[in-house]
Amino acid sequence: MKGHKSARNILLATAFAGLVVSGCGSKSAANQVVVNVTGTVSVMVPTETQTITATVTGATDVSATFDCSYTTTPNPTTTTPSPKPSASVECTAANGAVGVLSNIQNSSTTVSSTATFTAPAVFPDQTKLPNVTVTITATSNADKKKTGKFSLTFDSGIRVHIVPATATLATTSTQPFLAEDVNGTVIDPSQLTWGVTFEVTAKTNSADCSTGTNTCGSIDKTGLYSAPAAVPAAAPSSTTTPVNAAGIVTVFAFSNVDNARIAQAAVTIVQAGNITFSGISPSLAAQGALQQDIFLAATNGNSQMGVSLFDSSGNKTTINPQTQIKVVFAAGSTSTSIGARVRLNADNLKTPGHYTVAVTSSNSSVTVTGGPFPLDIVPAHPTIVGSAPGNFQEAALGQT
Repeated sequence: MKGHKSARNILLATAFAGLVVSGCGSKSAANQVVVNVTGTVSVMVPTETQTITATVTGATDVSATFDCSYTTTPNPTTTTPSPKPSASVECTAANGAVGVLSNIQNSSTTVSSTATFTAPAVFPDQTKLPNVTVTITATSNADKKKTGKFSLTFDSGIRVHIVPATATLATTSTQPFLAEDVNGTVIDPSQLTWGVTFEVTAKTNSADCSTGTNTCGSIDKTGLYSAPAAVPAAAPSSTTTPVNAAGIVTVFAFSNVDNARIAQAAVTIVQAGNITFSGISPSLAAQGALQQDIFLAATNGNSQMGVSLFDSSGNKTTINPQTQIKVVFAAGSTSTSIGARVRLNADNLKTPGHYTVAVTSSNSSVTVTGGPFPLDIVPAHPTIVGSAPGNFQEAALGQT
């Protein structure tokens, strides 16, 4: 009997110990403190504000303290394509240049703590504070080892694109480029830095190719590009790769406020020469079409070539050189153009009739020979042009 009682007591003690351990484990899991920090947006524009909330679970005291820090990351370069962020710095050290954390509400132990973050009044100076990332850290008052983080960045709101996006220019000629924002408004040149390079993808520190024996032309602070006196050869080996083929250069502009906003245009340089206009194809276009492409055989054509459409009364319509004309080269060549693709739009094709196409050049040193050539815009569907007789007698049957 004693042996049975002893064994039973051992089993009961073991089971009780297991229950105690199990209960402690459950209590530990239930009381694990977790801090979750949230905001309304992760990308902010200047002067924008948002509320940051620290939600603490696993503790009776759900309050938390807040801390604001930031890092900067240089823009990628040829030598450092993947730069690393700087060491973390307290936001207060920037004197508002990276935003301000304020209005901290954390006195209640039963309500989640909040704070207000206000973005800087102006976009951070990219020469001093490039690509800022702000991190807001909340620390639980119930367990100082438990933290949560919320990170945010800034957007200047600036967008840049260059007009025209492509151009074909004769040697020694000039071409004005404009930079526009997302709304199509021309950006003041004083807010931009212009450059020209052999590199396919322009960067703020792209190698300049405006000097030397193999110059690619130059561009001034207003965006006026001047083509070189000779078609440039392939980029020198010292230039960052990838680079353009011979005769092609990249014009670029970036915002002085936010140099991450950069745009570029491809420029093809051809040897200057007179334009010979020898015909168009096709010479028929459908009335009412949304668009119609016609090819102009015009040797030495370039972006300074103008195309005009004249109706039978002599009224002139100028084809938009930036959106409707594309210089064409023979396959595998960029040295001498063979003509241009002209894309007639719905307005050009609205009225049927007999038209002529003429070519001119804004370059006073270039002579255009040939043309104009006829183009007929014709109805694409059957159309009533008249009827006879002009009237019918009432109730008369069989009249034709």
